[in-house]
Amino acid sequence: FMLDYNKGSGGFSIKENNLFLNLNSCTRKVIFNLPDYVNDINNTNVKTITFKKEDDDYYLIFVYQEQSKKQILNPDNFLSIDLGYSNLVTACSKYENFKINNLKQKKLNCNISILKSKRDKHKRNSIRYRKINNTLKRKKRLLSDKQKDYQHKASKKIIDFCVTNDIGTIYLGDMKVKNIIKVENKKINGLSKSTSSIGRFKMFLDYKAKNVGIDMKLVDEAYTSKTNCLTEKVEFDSSLKNRSFEFEGLIIDRDVNSTVNFLIKSGLCLTQDSILNLLLNPMSELIV
Repeated sequence: FMLDYNKGSGGFSIKENNLFLNLNSCTRKVIFNLPDYVNDINNTNVKTITFKKEDDDYYLIFVYQEQSKKQILNPDNFLSIDLGYSNLVTACSKYENFKINNLKQKKLNCNISILKSKRDKHKRNSIRYRKINNTLKRKKRLLSDKQKDYQHKASKKIIDFCVTNDIGTIYLGDMKVKNIIKVENKKINGLSKSTSSIGRFKMFLDYKAKNVGIDMKLVDEAYTSKTNCLTEKVEFDSSLKNRSFEFEGLIIDRDVNSTVNFLIKSGLCLTQDSILNLLLNPMSELIV
């Protein structure tokens, strides 16, 4: 069920990280101690609270108005981002290039596969089938929650990098996920392909960018992996197994090559020297 705050007349209030819920009369109250990570929620910005039960677990879902943190950032400073599966993010900028690894839950994925196999050996809707299926649902929900949490933290890392370096524009490859999922690319480094996870990460990044005043522009990814950013000619193989290419003695990272091509396709005027600088920038790894 859901409660609307309704300017204080909704039957609940939030004070000092405690949720006070009125029951039937003002003399009976239930008090919930809220965790520290929801300390931004209070009576001035909360809109609704939803109480939800899934299996044997109970959830509180808050809808609240987040305070705008828009800043004046330099629109000429850019960050170009290529999304993927082995590396969730590969990014290049004038300052440095960085990667963020994808979340690998091999043990949890293995447990889910085993549970699916065990469940399917039993008659549908039998007691044993339902018991295993309930465990499977909990494991899937745990995996989904871990992925969402990781993507929230990763998107925040990117936005913090932009704010620190006065970057006002993000160029993001508009990945067509269905074109990537092929038989030969079904699994990369043990990561199952999911059309929802990349789309969800783009959504997280988009609203966090808007919240601080960063303009995010989507760029069509067509041929950006095959095209050599130095010659603007299609010269490379698009197989995901090839992570780097050699051109005139220079080893070019496949994903960094794509990020530079995003900038070129977006209409930015880049000289050969500036392209080389982007390719040769030091590569670091952002830890989430």
